[in-house]
Amino acid sequence: MTNIGNRKEDRLAVVHLMIDEHNHHGLSLRKALAYTDCSINFYYYKKKRPRITRCQQRDQTILEKTKEIVLQRPSYGTRRMAAMLTRVLGKSINRKRVQKIYHKLNLTIPSRKKREIIRSKYKDVKKVDRPHEIWEVDLTYVHSGIDDWGYLFSLFDVFTREWIGYCFDLSAVKENAIISIENGLVSHKVISPGNNKNKPIVRADNGS
Repeated sequence: MTNIGNRKEDRLAVVHLMIDEHNHHGLSLRKALAYTDCSINFYYYKKKRPRITRCQQRDQTILEKTKEIVLQRPSYGTRRMAAMLTRVLGKSINRKRVQKIYHKLNLTIPSRKKREIIRSKYKDVKKVDRPHEIWEVDLTYVHSGIDDWGYLFSLFDVFTREWIGYCFDLSAVKENAIISIENGLVSHKVISPGNNKNKPIVRADNGS
């Protein structure tokens, strides 16, 4: 019995042959294991499939949902992605967990230095002394429930910090930005038909 091989299948085949219930001269299990130099644990051992824990299932769900949202919103950072996952999954998602997923998916980019960040293309803006001298326009996302995401173009005065005009729509097009400025001009009557001297300067944050 020394040449039966080292494979588990070969050893078990010999053991089963010795204790064959149809063989009236079959050996007992203890003797068959002793002859084949196998232990009782070796005979009854069955390889178990790896068990997936609830934590691993939850991480996989978050990973798949992150991939889905990234395809729709590739500009989302980790903070906004964590907030979006919290809203969609209905439970709090830590930003550090989102950062690990971003590293795993290779979605992170090197952070820029302060001197590399251009806050405005107007470098030499004079000090604001009066209302309606400089206006700033910006765009933000607003969740609209069943309509998904909406886009709010807002316009405010730098001097008074007043909200001058706005335009809300489900699409982010340049026409809506123009409408928000036109609303501000009409509602505050900044430019009269015969006077175009005190036209306000409109400033943006270098967005598209």
